[in-house]
Amino acid sequence: MTRISSSSTSRPSDKAVSGDGKQSSFLFSFSIWNTMMGVSLLSMPWGLYQAGFAFGLFILLLMCLLCLYTSYLVVKSPESLEKSDAVDVEFAKICQIYFGKPGAITALVFSIMILVGAILAYWVLMSNFIYFSGKLLYEIVHPLNTTETDEEGKCSIHCRINNTFGSHTSVFSDSPLIFGLSFNDIWQLRLTVPIYLAILVFPLLNFKSPTFFTKFNILGTISVIYLLIFNGSRLIECGVNLNFSDLTSPNYVHNFSWNFPALTGMLTMSYFLHNAIITMLRNQRNPENNVRDLSIGYGLVAFSYTFVAFSFYAAFPLPRTCIGDNLLNNFHANNPMSAVARVLIFFQLLTILPLIMYFIRSQISCALFGTPWPGRVRVLILNSTIVCAGVLTAIFFPNIGSIIRYFGALSGLMYAYALPCMVDMRIAHRAGKLTPVKIIICVTIMVFGAANLVAQFFIK
Repeated sequence: MTRISSSSTSRPSDKAVSGDGKQSSFLFSFSIWNTMMGVSLLSMPWGLYQAGFAFGLFILLLMCLLCLYTSYLVVKSPESLEKSDAVDVEFAKICQIYFGKPGAITALVFSIMILVGAILAYWVLMSNFIYFSGKLLYEIVHPLNTTETDEEGKCSIHCRINNTFGSHTSVFSDSPLIFGLSFNDIWQLRLTVPIYLAILVFPLLNFKSPTFFTKFNILGTISVIYLLIFNGSRLIECGVNLNFSDLTSPNYVHNFSWNFPALTGMLTMSYFLHNAIITMLRNQRNPENNVRDLSIGYGLVAFSYTFVAFSFYAAFPLPRTCIGDNLLNNFHANNPMSAVARVLIFFQLLTILPLIMYFIRSQISCALFGTPWPGRVRVLILNSTIVCAGVLTAIFFPNIGSIIRYFGALSGLMYAYALPCMVDMRIAHRAGKLTPVKIIICVTIMVFGAANLVAQFFIK
């Protein structure tokens, strides 16, 4: 996510392209890392807890290999086309070539679905960041009006705040600020803040072209690097707090949990690059190195996810049940490093949201009206619908980890697993090269995708 990974929305940035309009192998691998790295990093420790320590680390690597393989199937799919047909072709078009209009519609629907999932996840996170930032500013301006009621944390880490705001937030004065309303009335994470965010963001979603926002891609890189440093510093400050034998220890960790599908669902979205990879390859200077560079890019992503998951989980000084699905929720608003992280990620998402909305709008509009700009009224209606969905999600279902895993498992079933395998089998069948081994591998992947989706509804 992402994406949540930004994989489903981004394209190679101009800074990664040389004077001849092509990327070197190094820049191509970096662009893969930069594209896939998103705020799903914040949920990796929670996902590791859901799966168990040892098994979770294994899943992080296994899912990387699986998504790398299906991305490779997408990458090589244009090779079966005539050279003239392979120019500027997208994977949705390839699905249409081999499966007709139903194939194209399926690819379009699930591509849009994963983008919508990203928006819902981003809305929850941005509401969260605005809430904590506003709380911090209020505490700075009114230091005598707050008293800390949360139990003392260890090395700045506290038990997860996201599900227990009533007992873990500061108790503010009930004195009225405006229209007879107190700060607690005005500043509610699960009511007013998502609405304030809608007022702030909605005007930015209606631009005809999102070119302006692409200039801020560097914010994503800075945010990811900062999160890596932030988690590394937690490990240094807190040390390793892992106990595998004493069941009564607060540092006891389990190596396996039947809730592991929560992590596989999340990673399906986090490793998702399938609807962007062919476009990215057009800027590759050395296409003969595609497989190698794609593997390096995925390897960098896997390292980043694993590092954040391991470092935060290993350093966590409290029972692992306290780990929130947004790791920043384990830090109070006045923690300096977490406050900087919230600001950086908020502005990153503020520039990404218009890009995501543009891709959703252009895909829907091109399919229905043959143009990426269907008119101001239609754009306003579409944007209003999605913004309302974001606000309602932030109010009634503000669970970032669950949003990522549900949308990841649902969209990934078709776009990350089924469609790449079905296209590959169809190509091999037409070429007379469809072997039993290929059939077994592809069917196994598709069955896994279906099981991954079903399992999301049985997680405790």
